[in-house]
Amino acid sequence: MPTTTKQAPAAAASDPFVPRHIGPRDGDIADMLAALGHDSLDAFIDSVVPESIRLRRPLAIHGGRGESET
Repeated sequence: MPTTTKQAPAAAASDPFVPRHIGPRDGDIADMLAALGHDSLDAFIDSVVPESIRLRRPLAIHGGRGESET
């Protein structure tokens, strides 16, 4: 599973609320993984999710809808 992180828009950089809710940055993820003794999210997941409950095919998730769409 590739690691992707979201970046806060430049205009929101001065608002301390926004970065806290964007999710961890690549460096934050690396620090957390190092503290847990893993070098990637895939390695971490391999160590905590039992093989017997893993889904080995992509989920059939279709495009989302906006708030105004029903």
